[in-house]
Amino acid sequence: MAFQTPITVKEVLTSIQRHDYILPAIQREFTWDTEQICGLFDSLMQGYPVGSFLFWKVEPGRTKDYSWYGFMKDFHRKKNRHCQVLDVPEKPVVAILDGQQRLTSLNIGLRGSHAEKEPRKWWDNPSAFPVKYLYLNLMEMALENEQGLKYDFRFLTPERAESDRSESTYWFRVSDVFDFDEDFDVIKALQKMTLGNDQHAARQAIHALVDELNGIRGGFNFSKDLILKAGLMLSDIPSVAFRVTNFNAANMKTLVENWPNIDRALRLGVELLGRFGLSRQTLAADSVHADKRTFALLALLFPHVDVHNVFLPPIQVHASPAA
Repeated sequence: MAFQTPITVKEVLTSIQRHDYILPAIQREFTWDTEQICGLFDSLMQGYPVGSFLFWKVEPGRTKDYSWYGFMKDFHRKKNRHCQVLDVPEKPVVAILDGQQRLTSLNIGLRGSHAEKEPRKWWDNPSAFPVKYLYLNLMEMALENEQGLKYDFRFLTPERAESDRSESTYWFRVSDVFDFDEDFDVIKALQKMTLGNDQHAARQAIHALVDELNGIRGGFNFSKDLILKAGLMLSDIPSVAFRVTNFNAANMKTLVENWPNIDRALRLGVELLGRFGLSRQTLAADSVHADKRTFALLALLFPHVDVHNVFLPPIQVHASPAA
């Protein structure tokens, strides 16, 4: 039995959209409820294994020998409960023999919607089946629960997600991750969520700092992501993982309050790196490993920085390294 090279969730969903991944007629209907879908996304966020899949590669000459179905995307208990019948052209396709429930859950959570009948409403009531989308609360983790869920995923209507805002609640629509220009443009997400502070013009301030740091001495190629991670570290925030959940309201407030000192600390740190003979040539350009090495160097330069009490002198930029 051959094993498939690991692929990303986005690649899987693209293959589902193109009908490169399809379902054979022997597969049962989609049966998972919203709690099971949320549980799958929680497992992915926690880095848990979600089990293996069984694929069947069907050659073009055999696609007409079987009946095929597409994956559910917008589940509606009343109007759309069954998978769509597909007329598959003679092309190579992959039939999913084991893993339909998990893949369909990803498709619904990241691309589609779910509509279940509300309790205490008649079946023929137009409002009995509100269309809901998968959201994640960015402000707080899930309440203690027997399932061991860590993240607060829920299916909500857009109206409910918009109205249910507080200091402890901000619902981020999971499908919005596909709107990001970069893999995870945190600044864009924060601006959209109005969690950033306009006084500091988050995007402009960070982009300007990145440009200035990259122009010091021999020149560097720092990324915006690295600067944000450094800001978390210098603010004594325990986790510097580059996740939206680390940029919640409390952490953003800390970053905003400490930004002047963070700015000065990074300028001094990069100036010292330049004086040590480091530059974009010695730190490979724009790579994950370069960010890790540079971040480690900055951590060594500032191992116990308390940005609440740090006082750094103005940086004197010289035309050449001091003897």
